[in-house]
Amino acid sequence: MARIPVYDVAGAPAASKDRLATLEKRHGKVLNIHGEMAHSPAVIAAYTGVQGAVAEHGTFDASTREAIALAVGAVDGCDYCQAAHTAAGLRAGLSEDQT
Repeated sequence: MARIPVYDVAGAPAASKDRLATLEKRHGKVLNIHGEMAHSPAVIAAYTGVQGAVAEHGTFDASTREAIALAVGAVDGCDYCQAAHTAAGLRAGLSEDQT
């Protein structure tokens, strides 16, 4: 089965580098899901566009957004999502009990 490569900023396609670097700065490292999105400049552009729209126009604060993401991850049974949003939730001010 073919696999999508997980890029770091240096190895990413040129059209994905800036967006991947921004995500790396925001999260402190390149998350695997972002490194995979970098394979397609259109995908990483769409993802960062939605993130930007939510951040700019959304009405929920960061801790509420992370609480929602944790709930969705739990319903979906996504361990990766739970781990990522637990860490992000703690950074956003959620308590250990809330995550």
